[in-house]
Amino acid sequence: MGVVRLMAFLIFLGTGDADGIPAIGCLCDHCKLARENRALQRSWASLFISDGLTNILVDPTPALRDQFIRVGIDKDVIHAVLITHWHFEHWIGVVELHAWDRKGLSKYSPKFEVFMNEYALSQYEKVLPALVDSTNIWLKTRYEFHVVRSYNPFKIGEIKVIPVELDHSLPSTGFIFKLKNRYVAYLVDSGPDLSKQAVDIIKKHADILILDNTWEKSEGSGHMDIVQAVEFVKNIKPKMAFATHIGHKNLPHDKLDKILRNKTDGVLRAAYDGLRIEFSRGEIV
Repeated sequence: MGVVRLMAFLIFLGTGDADGIPAIGCLCDHCKLARENRALQRSWASLFISDGLTNILVDPTPALRDQFIRVGIDKDVIHAVLITHWHFEHWIGVVELHAWDRKGLSKYSPKFEVFMNEYALSQYEKVLPALVDSTNIWLKTRYEFHVVRSYNPFKIGEIKVIPVELDHSLPSTGFIFKLKNRYVAYLVDSGPDLSKQAVDIIKKHADILILDNTWEKSEGSGHMDIVQAVEFVKNIKPKMAFATHIGHKNLPHDKLDKILRNKTDGVLRAAYDGLRIEFSRGEIV
C-alpha cells in the first residue's frame, strides 16, 4: 500500500480591515465599485491553516460561519483558535464555535484550544461570563484558553507556532507557522516598526509572508500603507508575500495587486477572500 501524503494548505477566509469593503454607509468610489462587483468585496481578515491533520483558525471574525461556508470548510474540525489581538473583529466570532455540531452527528466532541496574548486573555476573562449568558453553557465547557508569549514557540499537533510581537495600538501578536518544511508568517494589524528581535526571527522563518496593507497612504501608526508594505517585504526577502487587512481607503484589488507586484518583482501580491495556497512536498502550488 502506498504512503498517503496529506496536503498542507492555507485559506484567506477574509482580507479586509475593520470597516470591510464595501463599508456600511460609505459612498466612496471604492465601496461603490465593490457593491457592483462581489469579487471586490472583503470581509474581516482571517486565516485557516492546515497540515492535512491539524486545522487552525486565526482570528475568528463576526462573519466566521459565512466565511467557512463560502470556502467549504464548515464541516471541518477546528483543533485550535489563535487570536492576534483584542480588537473586536479579530476575536468575537469565537462565540460561533459553541454551536459546532450540537446534534452530535459527527461523533466528535471538540475541545477548542484558544490561544492569545496576556492582554487579550485578561479582557476575555472580563466578558466571558456575559458571552456564556448570551449563548449557552457549551461556550464554557467547550473552550480552553491559553496565553502565548512572544518568541516562545509551541506546537499544535505537528504544526510549530512562533509568536512574535507586532506594532499596533494595543498588544498584537503575529504567528509564524511551520508547514511541510515551509514557514508562513502571518502579521496583521501591525505597522512596520517591529523590534530587531521580531524582524530577525521573521527573516529566518518567512518563506511566505502575509502582512498588513490597510491603507494606500499612511493615516497613522499600527498599520501599513503601500510604500511601507513594499519596503517591509524587500527587507524580509520572502519567497512569496501577500497583502491582507486591506481597507476601502486603499486601492481596488486589481490596481493594488498590479502595483504591489510591480514594486517587488512579483513577490508581493494582494490576497483576496477565499484565496487558497497549497503545499506539496514542501513546494508551494
